[in-house]
Amino acid sequence: MEDINNKFVARQAIFDHNKNTYAYELLYRNSLDNFYSCSKAEQATSQIILQNHIFGDLTNLCSQKKAFINFDEKSLLEKLPLVLDRNTVVLELLETINVTPDVISAVSALHKKGYTLA
Repeated sequence: MEDINNKFVARQAIFDHNKNTYAYELLYRNSLDNFYSCSKAEQATSQIILQNHIFGDLTNLCSQKKAFINFDEKSLLEKLPLVLDRNTVVLELLETINVTPDVISAVSALHKKGYTLA
């Protein structure tokens, strides 16, 4: 069982055209080893949210910049992004998502609520 007292995340800067930090992409990690070791994308997404939004401070982690967080199909359909502040996150849609009418509806609803999609 994973110890919830140990929180791991990789933070990758995203720069604007002037090479200033615009945002940070948050990447799931479950140890000090700097690589992705999760077999299920939805587990990675939910762990990022739990560790850095519910148990931590997403705004401080990202130095007051936006946080880009990957979302898979299941996380979108379960409306997981709604627990996040639309002003502080950008929802990254994974390339592995099956574009179905349900996914299109979920993404459209998030956009209408003011979420930024990437």
